[in-house]
Amino acid sequence: MFALAYGNYSYYNTLAQRSRDSSNQPNYTIFLEWGYRVQLSPWAFVQPFAQYVIRPNGNGNVQNATILGLSTGVEF
Repeated sequence: MFALAYGNYSYYNTLAQRSRDSSNQPNYTIFLEWGYRVQLSPWAFVQPFAQYVIRPNGNGNVQNATILGLSTGVEF
């Protein structure tokens, strides 16, 4: 599995930030996600995944983030 999400802050948000004299307005955030589902049995699975977040708060003040995880599930 691969997913890409792009979030763009609105033009009106930028105008509001400028009116408050904010010099660092947010403009976008990007999420990249990779994962693979492993079927352990007919009723159980594990799914390791990795996410990478570019510009988490939209303006570059926060460093990019890497998230690693593991989902599990059973089906009845």
